[in-house]
Amino acid sequence: MHYVILTLVLTGMLLFYFKIARYFNIVDVPNHRSSHTQATIRGAGIIFPLSIVLCWSLFGDINITIICALCLISAVSFADDITPLHPGVRLAVHVLTVSLAMYALNVFLLWPVWMIVPAYVIALGLINAFNFMDGINGITGIYALVALLSMWYINVSVIKFTDNA
Repeated sequence: MHYVILTLVLTGMLLFYFKIARYFNIVDVPNHRSSHTQATIRGAGIIFPLSIVLCWSLFGDINITIICALCLISAVSFADDITPLHPGVRLAVHVLTVSLAMYALNVFLLWPVWMIVPAYVIALGLINAFNFMDGINGITGIYALVALLSMWYINVSVIKFTDNA
């Protein structure tokens, strides 16, 4: 039941963001390279870190370093949605974010040194792939939904790796 209420609250927050974005003209006007033909609201991804922080405050079992990394990457991504940032700034924040996440997950202590550089490359590649997909309307949300539903199915039907609470 918690998840139904949480979903409704987050949906309300997203709809509220849409109104704010329209008011402040946070939209992407299509050009000749765009995959869309109408002006599209930008920056709605800001709802994801808000949802994580909301879940953390309700369920309280998330590492604060992960929250900091999430807030950092969310801030730079939102800023980039509003006004384009230099790629070097985005890359530096992405590297810092991956470093924070690896620190929080004890990667530097548990993994052999030779695996850390490829892990950075893969993590940074995934971040940039998501950023690229984010520019194609709907594909990031659909991809995330398919991934989450797949993990839920595996958890329920194949092997339990977390609680369904």
